[in-house]
Amino acid sequence: MATATWPLAAAKLGVTEGGYWDDPVGGPTNRGITLNTLRSNRKVLGLSAADAVTLATLKALTEDDARKIWKAGYWDRACCDRLPVGLDYAVFDVAINSGPAKAIELLQAAQGLHADGIFGPLTESSMKRANIPLTIARLGALRLQFMTKLKNWKPNSAGWAVRVATVTADAIALA
Repeated sequence: MATATWPLAAAKLGVTEGGYWDDPVGGPTNRGITLNTLRSNRKVLGLSAADAVTLATLKALTEDDARKIWKAGYWDRACCDRLPVGLDYAVFDVAINSGPAKAIELLQAAQGLHADGIFGPLTESSMKRANIPLTIARLGALRLQFMTKLKNWKPNSAGWAVRVATVTADAIALA
């Protein structure tokens, strides 16, 4: 369905995620990518198994390389190209923060489907009859509800709540 949203979604995420940060609970990230994620995506970056991926590698991660990981590891795995415009962006942002399976699970819940985190034919066909702005709003509400239960919610609550509200509003505007 939606393929034109990817460049916009990547640009927005580049601003949102920013640079290197070492969260006391979540650990070090750069551009929203953890060291483990960077290691598991070494092939996306053209690195071999012999190439060391260290904290220094994470700190030096460029936005271009981050975009390669975002696309392969999150946009594609959350099936965003199979979603309507706007909803693709909202699901992508959830996938970055909570993983593709959780993004699909919250999307399914927003659609009133069995939330198994697997994007199958039922999930895809439900998009054809969905009220997309309403689905985006429900997704945002479910996302926030999920985030409030995370162990690192309290120190991040203000920023995360603003992010969810901003992404939800931007996604609805795109739709």
